[in-house]
Amino acid sequence: MAKSLRPPLLLIVLLFVSGLIAWADRVNLSVAAPILMREFGWDAAVMGWVLSAFGWGYLLAQLWTGWLCDRWGGVRTLVTALTGWSVATLLTIVPRTPAFMALVRGVLGVFESAYGPALAATVTRSFPSHQIGRALSFCISATALGPLLALPAATSLTVAYGWRAPFLLFGSAGLFWAGLIVLYARFLWRVPKGAIAEEGAVRNVPFTGLIRLTPVWGLGLAYLSQTYTWYFIANWMPTYLIQARGFNLWESGLYTALPFLCAFLFEAGAGWVNHGLQSLGWSPSMTRKSIVSFGSTGAAILLLWAGFTPSPLWAVVALSLALGLVGGNIATLWILATDIAPKNVGAVTGIMSFMGSFGAILAPAVTGLLVARTGRWGSALLLTAAVNAFALVAIGWLVSLRPLLVLDRALVTHPALSSNSAPLVGEDGEGSGIL
Repeated sequence: MAKSLRPPLLLIVLLFVSGLIAWADRVNLSVAAPILMREFGWDAAVMGWVLSAFGWGYLLAQLWTGWLCDRWGGVRTLVTALTGWSVATLLTIVPRTPAFMALVRGVLGVFESAYGPALAATVTRSFPSHQIGRALSFCISATALGPLLALPAATSLTVAYGWRAPFLLFGSAGLFWAGLIVLYARFLWRVPKGAIAEEGAVRNVPFTGLIRLTPVWGLGLAYLSQTYTWYFIANWMPTYLIQARGFNLWESGLYTALPFLCAFLFEAGAGWVNHGLQSLGWSPSMTRKSIVSFGSTGAAILLLWAGFTPSPLWAVVALSLALGLVGGNIATLWILATDIAPKNVGAVTGIMSFMGSFGAILAPAVTGLLVARTGRWGSALLLTAAVNAFALVAIGWLVSLRPLLVLDRALVTHPALSSNSAPLVGEDGEGSGIL
């Protein structure tokens, strides 16, 4: 029995650490930015342009990397992406011009855009259906734990050895980790019985069919509302605590870590909550909708509380719990994507992440504009609460699993899928590898 459990647990470790490496490679440049500006004579506008290049590369590549996961498989795509973004991280020490640096960061964004869809595709392909939610939510929690670990690590390395040290270390670690995943996939892992890859009822849905499905749009809009809230807190909480709550720089940095700790715990636990509710007899649809509805309502209330409570410490508590609930929602939405189209989870999560990227772009800009024009933070918190609550509409009205092929040998009844003649999953048979 113990022997049969080792491969899935080892796979979770490999996927989770890949997420930590991805986030380490994202934050390196933020730590190095003040030094680069001084060394190369770049002003804040130039540095901002360089920093934004990652986001544009990430956004533009999201759709086709998700599609690629369904064509290549999750593990093969992850290894390619991890190798690519690790090489881009190593190349970051070479450029001395803003254009070259922006190009390298854009390439980093392109390759890192594949991590989420590849993660979802790998977990869906490699675990029995009743284990997918717990495995996926724990791996996704690396997005919250990553900044907590990577920022102090990159800062310490920069202080001790110079700004190039984090790029060399984390880039090399990524290449090493990609090699471990290749070895694991080739020699240690086989598709277990009960995995979705063996479910004969799950069809391969064309990409054009997926983008016409109302539930996919609902999933993407709900994800956009959650990423807006995530990046509002991640980008603006330190400034909010200093300007509106009177904290000093050291205190604001310390307290900003608390929301990410809450998000890590809520994301990691979301799979167990989903599994527990389903074990009580709740349907997958009711479970996902209830969790996201509760989390969105709670986060909206907490955001309003943060804006109007007279206590600075209670404002920190409210923002921390709000990001925790958002993290739980994000993990649940990823699980929901595996329900909507298990064989095409790469494409579905690619569409979802593409739409969510607009939340990451809009939240910093819109918040800055509101605060600059009003001189107050209440309007920004009110808007973020309203955007977060929009997930209730997207999930409640647009997302339904009834017309979709899920795990119980259902039939395709949605018009967008009626012409689908793709083969059933599982043609490669039991025991096939994942790379």
